Amino acid sequence: MMAIRALLRKQALESRWVLGLMALAFFGLSILTTWLTWRFERLIDLGQLGPNVRRYRFLLALGGENMDYSTTALEVCWWNHPVIVLTVLGWAISRGAAAVAAEIERGTLDLTLSRPVSRPTFLLSQVAFAVIGLLMLAGSLIAGLQVGSLIYPLKSPPSVLTLLKPSAMVVSLGLAVYGYTLPFSTRDVVRWRPGLIASALTLGGLIAMSVAPQFEGYDWLEKTSVFRAYAPGTVALKGDPLAYNASVLCAIFAAGVAASLVLFSRRDLPTNS
Repeated sequence: MMAIRALLRKQALESRWVLGLMALAFFGLSILTTWLTWRFERLIDLGQLGPNVRRYRFLLALGGENMDYSTTALEVCWWNHPVIVLTVLGWAISRGAAAVAAEIERGTLDLTLSRPVSRPTFLLSQVAFAVIGLLMLAGSLIAGLQVGSLIYPLKSPPSVLTLLKPSAMVVSLGLAVYGYTLPFSTRDVVRWRPGLIASALTLGGLIAMSVAPQFEGYDWLEKTSVFRAYAPGTVALKGDPLAYNASVLCAIFAAGVAASLVLFSRRDLPTNS
């Protein structure tokens, strides 16, 4: 445990500015979304937000088929916005690609493993810090909404318990992407290659999710995308698919970590001495 704590402290020092700025940005964006929700609620009351208004269609696209324009729906629908999703994906891919390959590239893995640190301990510390980062980002989203609800008079602001469900989707999406990025890092010596491969897989999943259903006979490709299980708005409003969706995403994460432990323990590491 002491070794893991030391490794986590090292990673926290190295990533404190990146993770801190990302969490601060999520906190500020959440406050902004509470202001937008307050504005939209006023427009709805005035009858100025209807099907013929562009902003109405934009909210419908973000909220999905279960969008009911409640306070919870108006707030959580923004978690589908590319700014939120891409930031989560960026953290997951960057941490997964750097887990082993970046340490080899910098020449620091030899020094770390020369201490009383086993390979599984080293790799699991990388996984633990990536998870901590995702939890911080999700917590920042919740905290921002809670603070924003104290500033703006919303009709029925969601409780922390309600927001835990969609935030689990944010964390689960990041875990899945991290899970299929990590094995590439454990087999490489430079971090750009695992990052490129994971980015291509993620982009392919996004294309499969949005384009494949448009062509007859190719709709099965949609089921291969991790984005199919990402539904924060639906989870917040209905709650039904949370266990299944989160289980699918976490299973991808668990499989990737298990494969990475095997690959990392069996590979011959290049020496930098």
